[in-house]
Amino acid sequence: MTTPKAKFSGLALIAALCAGSILGLTACTGEMPRTGAETPPAEVDFNAGVAAYKQGDYKTAFEKFEPLAEQGYAGAQYNLGNLYRFGKCVPRNEEAAAKWYCHAAKQGQAEALYALEGMITVQQIAAKIIAGMGIHRHKFPSVAECRPPG
Repeated sequence: MTTPKAKFSGLALIAALCAGSILGLTACTGEMPRTGAETPPAEVDFNAGVAAYKQGDYKTAFEKFEPLAEQGYAGAQYNLGNLYRFGKCVPRNEEAAAKWYCHAAKQGQAEALYALEGMITVQQIAAKIIAGMGIHRHKFPSVAECRPPG
C-alpha cells in the first residue's frame, strides 16, 4: 500500500514549473569570477554558456554547461539543473534537475538549494492534494542531503 507521501502527479510537475516561473528561477547564474590575467578555458566556456542561455540558445548553453557540470563547477551544475527543470533544449526531467541542483548546493550554491527546496515543497503540497490517486512521486534528495558540509 502506498502512502499519500509516496504519490505524485503531473499536477505537481505543472505546479513546480509555474512556481519556478513566478519566482524567477529560470534565471541563469552570472559569470564566473576571474582568477588571473588570462581567462581560463572553463571560464570562457561558462561565460559562453551564460550568454547563450540569455539569448535563448539553450542547445549551446547545454553544450557548454554539461562538461563543466560533470567536472564539478557549481554554477554550471545549477544552470544545467535549470535546463532540465524547465525543459530548455532537453526533455523536462525533474529528477535530473534535482540531481544537478543537489551537486551545486553541496558546494554552497545558494540558488541551487533554493530551487531544490522549491521543487520539494511544491511536490509535497501536490502529493497531499492528490492523495489517493495512486500515482508515484519522483524521489528527490532531501534538502539536508544537499547542504554544503559544515
